[in-house]
Amino acid sequence: MGTAAEAGAPADRWEWFSPSRGRVVTTEPKQRPPADPPDDWTLLTDGVAATDTETPPA
Repeated sequence: MGTAAEAGAPADRWEWFSPSRGRVVTTEPKQRPPADPPDDWTLLTDGVAATDTETPPA
């Protein structure tokens, strides 16, 4: 068996999950996915690792 692939977004990206869409997307740091209804995106990436501790406004 080989080594496990790394999971999660690269260090220079933020990762978001939408339960209603059943998918995960990545964005530039401090950027949210489009706010098209339903706007239920949840930030999965640790903001500290993504260069800032603040979550972008909704």
